[in-house]
Amino acid sequence: MRYQRLKGTTDILPDKIQQWDYLLSTVGEIYRTYAYQRIDVPIFEKTELFTRSIGDVTDIVQKEMYTFEDNGKRSLTLRPEGTASVVRAYLENNLHQQGGIEKLFYFGPMFRAERPQKGRYRQFHQFGSEAIGSTDRLLDAELIAMNMRLLHLLGFTDLQLAINTLGNIQCRERYNTELRKYFLKHDTILTNEEKDRAERNPLRLLDSKNPKLAEIIAQAPTSIDILDAESKEYWQELLSLLTELNISFTINHQLVRGLDYYTHMVFEIRTDALGAQNAVGGGGRYDHLIEELGGKPTPAVGAAFGIERLLLLKETYDINWHYDEPLRIFFSVWDSSVRREYLDLIEQLRSAGIIINTDYEKRSLKSQMKLADKFGAHYVLIAGEEEHIKGELLLRDMRAGEQIQMTPAALIKRFTGTMEAMNND
Repeated sequence: MRYQRLKGTTDILPDKIQQWDYLLSTVGEIYRTYAYQRIDVPIFEKTELFTRSIGDVTDIVQKEMYTFEDNGKRSLTLRPEGTASVVRAYLENNLHQQGGIEKLFYFGPMFRAERPQKGRYRQFHQFGSEAIGSTDRLLDAELIAMNMRLLHLLGFTDLQLAINTLGNIQCRERYNTELRKYFLKHDTILTNEEKDRAERNPLRLLDSKNPKLAEIIAQAPTSIDILDAESKEYWQELLSLLTELNISFTINHQLVRGLDYYTHMVFEIRTDALGAQNAVGGGGRYDHLIEELGGKPTPAVGAAFGIERLLLLKETYDINWHYDEPLRIFFSVWDSSVRREYLDLIEQLRSAGIIINTDYEKRSLKSQMKLADKFGAHYVLIAGEEEHIKGELLLRDMRAGEQIQMTPAALIKRFTGTMEAMNND
């Protein structure tokens, strides 16, 4: 074959789209109950937006971003994550002037030049939620509770919440200083890249997958050891709120997430079912990002989840999602020359929300029945020669194996009433 999809990308075929639609509609349904509103942002931005927000000493910025120069010699980047773009939209569109807390959620593709592996692509999709404008610990606990509720509703019950604190910005800076001293004591086993990180952003070494560093990382200083009074109070109140919400958690001192804008709480929701790639999503608080990007000091908290990762987990656990599928009717006619006489009828049925397909290749009635079966029709509407003469049609129930002759008016009344009843339910 001459053309194939690029490595690290995938085609989402029609037989899978229904699962995507169900997942995203459920996300929207749950998020809206917590007063989150949907926002859509562009898939590419000025490169500086991501380097300033994510941090220039991160794998994402140093190795994984798809960056290019446009005709105007501007450096642009396909978004590797969603938070920076949402914050940019929040500032540019003056959402902060509306007052109160802004709760936003989004869906969409992200792009990172990572090594493709199970559940990880170079073009992947995420949904995320951002709550901007408050330091209230309840907002953090609510964000976690909201996403745990969503995952449980989708059927994912065997999940673990890992959580950590980085403290406020001052605590984070002190922690970086302690980690720098600690890791540079072991510089003989660090690679040149790891030495650079130890100097410039030692927090990132806690993310290292180098097995030679595993023991050193396990014995590294913890952020909890350097919390000031304000950060300790924040941390204890958050843990208390999670306990009151009956949310189980494990404190993981090595959890820092791969983005430099986090302060205070960071978390991941994990599973044992996906091997090494065990995180399905996570997030944390970012009280200084908006100021870093040119706005006034504004606290915020957010989270994002990988859609492909959740769909892979669904297959692993063989979870069955129940879709409210519209009625599907296949229209079959004995002679294509009379099809035009039924166009208005077909359009009236479609207007009632019924999915209708038909034959376009002048096949025999027998072949049309095979097409109806492939289409997954609940009913076949047959305009046979005898029915055409009588001004009627034959309605065949494919599941019950029964059929009845009906006039077009009776047919419209029956299915319009059926769809109205389904909508009312």
